[in-house]
Parts: sequence; C-alpha cells; structure tokens
Amino acid sequence: MPRDRLGLHLGLWIGLAVAAVVAYRAAAAAFYRPGFPLDDAWIHQTYARNLAAGVGWVYRAPDVGRGAATAPLWVMVLAVGHRLGVAPGVWVSLLGALGLALLAVLAWHWPGLRGAWRWVAALAMLGQWQLVWAAVSGMETLAFALATLAALWALARATPRWGWAGLATAVGLWLRPEALLLVPVAALRWRLAGGQGRGWMRFVAGVAVAAAAYVAFHYALAGSWGPTTGPAKMHEYAVLRAQPWGVRWLRLWGTLLVGPAGLAVLGVVLGAALRIAKSARLNAFARLWSPHATRAALPAVWMLLHSGLYAWRLPVTYQHGRYMMPVLPALVVLGVAAWQAVMARVPRVWRARVGFGLAALAAGLGLGFLVLGARAYAWDVAFIESEMVDTAHWVAEHIPPTAVVAAHDIGALGYYAPQPLVDLAGLLDAAVIPIVRDEAALARYLQARGARYLVTFPGWYATLDACSDPLFVTQAPYAPALGGENMVVYAWQPCPERSLSPRFSPR
Repeated sequence: MPRDRLGLHLGLWIGLAVAAVVAYRAAAAAFYRPGFPLDDAWIHQTYARNLAAGVGWVYRAPDVGRGAATAPLWVMVLAVGHRLGVAPGVWVSLLGALGLALLAVLAWHWPGLRGAWRWVAALAMLGQWQLVWAAVSGMETLAFALATLAALWALARATPRWGWAGLATAVGLWLRPEALLLVPVAALRWRLAGGQGRGWMRFVAGVAVAAAAYVAFHYALAGSWGPTTGPAKMHEYAVLRAQPWGVRWLRLWGTLLVGPAGLAVLGVVLGAALRIAKSARLNAFARLWSPHATRAALPAVWMLLHSGLYAWRLPVTYQHGRYMMPVLPALVVLGVAAWQAVMARVPRVWRARVGFGLAALAAGLGLGFLVLGARAYAWDVAFIESEMVDTAHWVAEHIPPTAVVAAHDIGALGYYAPQPLVDLAGLLDAAVIPIVRDEAALARYLQARGARYLVTFPGWYATLDACSDPLFVTQAPYAPALGGENMVVYAWQPCPERSLSPRFSPR
C-alpha cells in the first residue's frame, strides 16, 4: 500500500477508535461518573503508581504483594502515565484507542483478504463492543489481544515472519503467561513450512529468552515461577470445574456470541461446510487439512488452545467473558476470511443482494451492540465506583491509618486507602490460597494478622461477619439493581466458637 494511503487509513482507524473510546467514557460519566468497570484495574494502577514513585514493585511498602501482578509489562506502561502526570483514566483511554486502531491495521493487512473485505475486517474489528469495553477497562486484555493477533499475522503469511512472531509472543508473555500457547501454533507453522530454516530458531530463541527473564523476574520478587494471582483464582473457582469440560468450554464461547461475533462463527461453519461439499468424499479430509488450509486456520488452532485451557483450569464467565476477549480479534479475521470464500461461491446474479443483506446485518448488529455495550460499561463502572471506590474513600477518611483492614476486593482499597490490607482472595499472600473457602480458617488468619475491620458484601461469607458490627453501607442503587448487595465495612469481631488455633500462624 502506498504510504499516503497507509497514513490515511491509519488516521481513519485511530479516529474511529478514539470516537468509540470517548463514547464509552462519556456514557459512564453521564450515567454516574467515569472510572473502571472492574476492581482489578485498580490493582494494576496501585503497582504502577508505586513503581513510578520509586517505592518499588510492591502493592504495599515495604514488601507486600511483590508477586501479585499478572501483567508486568502492563504495569510498566501504566507507570509511564503516572510518571508523566496523566490521569489514570485518560492514559488508559489513550492506550486503548491506540490498541483498537492497531487491531484494525492488522485486520486490514490480514493474509488472504482482498479488496472490500479488508474494509470489512477493519471495521468489524472496531465494531466489537467487547473490544471497546476492554480498551477502557484498565486491564491488559486488549494489549494481550493485540500481541497475539500480531503473532498470528506473522505466522499466517505465505512466508512467515519469525522475528515478528517471536517478538509479539515475547510481548504477550509479559502481558499474560498463556501467550506461551502461541508456541505450539508456531511449531505447526514450522512443520507446514517443511521444518527447515533459521527463522524458526530465531523465534524459539527469542521466546526462550523472554520466558527465562519472566520466570527470573517473578522468582526474584516472590520466590515463585510466575504471578501468584493464577493459583489464587484457580483455587477460588475450583468448584466450577465440577461441571463437564465440554459444558465449561461451551459456556466460555457463549460469552463471545453476545454481539456480532456470532456472524464470524457462522461464516467459519459455512466455509468449512462448503469446502467439504466441494471436495470428493474420500479426499475431503485431506483438502481440509492441506498446508494452505491449515495455514489459514492458524487463528482457529490458537483459539481452541486458549479456550480449552481456560475451560480446564479457570472456566469463569464474569465481566462479559474477560478472559475470552483476546480470542475475538482472531475470530473476526477468521470469520471475515471465511465469508470472503463463501461469497465467492454465491452466483453472480445473487451476490450483490446477498452481500448487501449481509453487510446491513453486520452493521446493524455492530452498531446496536456498541450502544448496548456502552450501557453495560456505564453500569459496570457505576457498580465499581459506587461500591469499591466510594467504600475505599470512606475507609481512608474514617479508619485509623495503621488499623488492619481485611477485604476480598483490594483494588480500590489499595489505591485510595493507606491502611494495611489482608487480602481474603489470596492475591497478596499465598498462605490464604488453601483456606480461601474455609471461613473458620480465615477467621483464625484474620486474628493472627490483627485485622480490626472487614470490607465485603454481606452475602459473600456465611459466618465470617456474623459477629461483627456494620459501620458503613454504601446504599448506592446500582448493585441492588444488578441483583447484588451493597458493600459493608464491619468492625470485625470473630465469633467465640472460632477461637484462634495455636497451630496456626500467618506466613
């Protein structure tokens, strides 16, 4: 593409991405006030602020939570914003808009797409409401999606760009450890290329160096091979793994079909069906798994690995399927490529009408769900701001700064309240992970840590707050309207029958 046209298209994608991000932030501001739609975003902001201020890689000085940052690279990028004095919400919005625009650029240049289908792919990328939600969520989700799509783009080319694939995989690893699932995808691409060439070795060497540095980083910080957040979340939601794996896998995929992504899935299914129908019955399998077809299907291989891993270890669907959102960009380009192949087989006399109907349906779904997504984002932000953030401000103003506060959600508390924290989810202290569902053991742990206050939703624990007096209730309308409860600050007091066991001592 000529440089002038490339600049024009990049400017268009940036303009549309900025418009989407601004619209979502404006929706939240008009509904309640701007903020982040999940408490975990404030965890990253707390690490980033401490890093920028020279406190170090800690959640609470001097050494609390040294290994609880899942996305080290994201924390470093956020720290740049703090160092520059940019408000966290503004900095995240700028990064999100840039990420959306770069996803559109990759979609435009996706191997195999031609003509108007490039426009379809880029606009479809910007029309995914979950990706816009991720762009203004404050999390590393969109950056990780960008890194994985960049690696897949480099691998899906007729001549793979191993250096770019290795760099993107390394970046993705420092955003989320499951980026290593790109390695078997790259191995498959290397096998399709004949299993020769020095490019593959450059890829392996680059990823190996990045992985070694990643492990060394966490081991130096906390003596673990990776962030402590993964084991904590997997233990907390272990009960979900009682369901059959197939049910868990389908539920995860169901989170992505709330929107226009369903058209991409339909395109993939139709494309595969037409390929089988065109082939002779005996060689249909061979045609489906030919080198060309497999290279084009590399995004599907990665999507299956990613969704399979989460269905196996962490099958959670909350926050609009946040852990499945990185799959969306790969699904979009795969779906558009499939529709391009399907439309090529539609008779010419019907092609214009079918294409117009398909475009109208996609545009209607995209715009409609962008509006619905903005509304969902506004509700999510209102929930976090009115419960977690407002509670954190109350704690900061009304509780002595040296009093120990126990809480399950530590993000906003960590950012706004100076009190020492006891994390009931186990993110900051691995000693909590084995007892995260054992309230008697948690009570003994809180006694050992000297906790005087408990911040939680009343329904989250059956007995932990039974003998405690409520000091503050948010009374905001948003949580009850969503079917939940208002957050409560208790003057924590253990019940008499759960006295401290002399065998227990905090880590």
